[in-house]
Amino acid sequence: MDKHHKTLFITGDHGQAHPHGGGIGRRGVLFDGGGRMVGGRTKVKDVKSNEEVQGLGKYSVEQYNRQKKSNDGDLRFEAVVEAEKQVVSGIKYYLKISAASRYGVPKTFHAVVVVKPWAHSKELLHFDPWSATK
Repeated sequence: MDKHHKTLFITGDHGQAHPHGGGIGRRGVLFDGGGRMVGGRTKVKDVKSNEEVQGLGKYSVEQYNRQKKSNDGDLRFEAVVEAEKQVVSGIKYYLKISAASRYGVPKTFHAVVVVKPWAHSKELLHFDPWSATK
């Protein structure tokens, strides 16, 4: 095996290793060659400098403002401060967004956006105030 291949170690008597480094763990959970769970969430590194993630945060706030019936509390996007992503039928992003009310009051929100690059589409699925339990 060369340095470009990774080995997957699976514990438990029902795991099956895949010849290319992926495999199926107990309970049928798939792992890729890097030992990451396929379909599981992964933390996005360097969120503040990640242009795609920051753009998705701005998109989320714009969509939220557009969907509201009133302009009383329009939000102003400031930054995505944390993000995770998950491979689904596209890429689902879980964003922690810092925004300010039109009066400058800082607030934090949780947004979920699905991006389908092959279809050139993105959709805001969820946007609400952040709570520590998310």
